[in-house]
Amino acid sequence: MRISARTGAGIDQLLAAIEEVLLEQKLLFEETIPYPQAGLVQQIRKCGQLMEEEYTGEGIRVKAYLPKQDYLKMMSRLGWNMR
Repeated sequence: MRISARTGAGIDQLLAAIEEVLLEQKLLFEETIPYPQAGLVQQIRKCGQLMEEEYTGEGIRVKAYLPKQDYLKMMSRLGWNMR
């Protein structure tokens, strides 16, 4: 991959490659968070990358990338056993 700081050539490819490496270290989290636990959405914003957020009748539907440790904590808080 060739990159030029002067012309900016190759910067888009470099950024895409960096993003790909970073996302490989995260897990995709797609769940509906009940409204009484809505504070978890802020934790997702803090530790991960929130991609989508939708308010539904059941709760807040989120799609995010989280580091594995945070993913497991989030699933535990939602009552999922991840053994």
